[in-house]
Amino acid sequence: MPSTRRSLRSTALAVAAGALVALTGAPAAQAAAPLEIDMATSSEVQDFYGCDAKVGDTYSMGCFNDNGDVFYTADWERDSMRAAVHWRLSDGSRRGLCITTKGPAWVPTVGWVGTRLACDKDLPEGKRVEIRSGRCDGTIHSCKKLSHYQDWTAWDAATV
Repeated sequence: MPSTRRSLRSTALAVAAGALVALTGAPAAQAAAPLEIDMATSSEVQDFYGCDAKVGDTYSMGCFNDNGDVFYTADWERDSMRAAVHWRLSDGSRRGLCITTKGPAWVPTVGWVGTRLACDKDLPEGKRVEIRSGRCDGTIHSCKKLSHYQDWTAWDAATV
C-alpha cells in the first residue's frame, strides 16, 4: 500500500509541476500579423464576375484578383460611410484593409453605382487569401481598425 500511495503522490506532483510549467514557461501565443492599411486609389475596370474571390451586400463590395494581387472595393450607398475590403492570408502571416472614401457615382440610365478602387499588393504565391467587405463611419472613426467596421459580409477565398 505505501508504495501505491507514493506512486500516486509522485504522479500527482508530476502533473501539477507540468501544469505549472505550461502556465508559466510556455511561449506566448503568436501575435496576429500587423494590420496593413491601404487607401484605395487607382480606379481600374474590374468586372465583379471576373474576381477570384468576391463579396458584397447592399452597402459595399470587395474583390480579389490573383492576376496582379489586386484588391478592389466599392461603396454602394450614399450614406457618408467608408467601405473596405478586409483581407488576410489563411496562415496568419499577413492581413490588411483596402479602404475607399469615394462613394457611389451617378451613371445616367443606370443610377448610383459603386466606384471600384484598387489596392495593389505583392502576396506570396500558393497562399490562400480570404476577403470580406464592411463599412465604417468616417465621421466618428479613423477606419483604420477592424473594430471600427460593421455590416461585414461573409468571407470568400481564393488561392494566389
